[in-house]
Amino acid sequence: MKESKVKVNEIYSSNHSGDFIVLKPMGTMNKNMTYLVRFLKTGYETITRYDSILNGTVKDPYFPRIYGVGYFGEPSEQNKAMYYRWRCMLSRCYNPNNKRYKQYGGIGVRVCDRWLCYATYLNDIKTLPGYDDMIRNPQIQYCLDKDMLQKDIPHSQRVYSPETCMFIPLVNNISFLAVDNASNYNC
Repeated sequence: MKESKVKVNEIYSSNHSGDFIVLKPMGTMNKNMTYLVRFLKTGYETITRYDSILNGTVKDPYFPRIYGVGYFGEPSEQNKAMYYRWRCMLSRCYNPNNKRYKQYGGIGVRVCDRWLCYATYLNDIKTLPGYDDMIRNPQIQYCLDKDMLQKDIPHSQRVYSPETCMFIPLVNNISFLAVDNASNYNC
């Protein structure tokens, strides 16, 4: 068994997930000592090897590292296309360097707290109107739309959430945006 310099009740820092405390030793795995740790910001607990503690490579899937607000969670499946949509949604709302930020986060559009977690978002979108059509018609490009169900709400107060979003074909989204923007900006 490799010797460990890790101390119980000591606080360590991870490279990308904040500080954590070592709670107790958990035995050995492949001749390496393992420990139960808890991240201070999120309360997430995990068992990790001593060298990961010392190197700062322990990861917290609930630490908000995507634009300072989004976090991965523990999704039950991998879906690169939906991850890309989720990350783009967060970027428009929380990344001032995004070219579309001025029309989204810059005016107050936000993402609900529930959808700041990718794993939750991934589960929720399967229940949205239009999701099944999108899956059945992969040749058609669909958008996650927050505007059609909130057309009576000012743009600055709109939110991406399970209650306010739906999937619609890109062509419909472009047409709706043209009408919606004209009615809101001609007042």
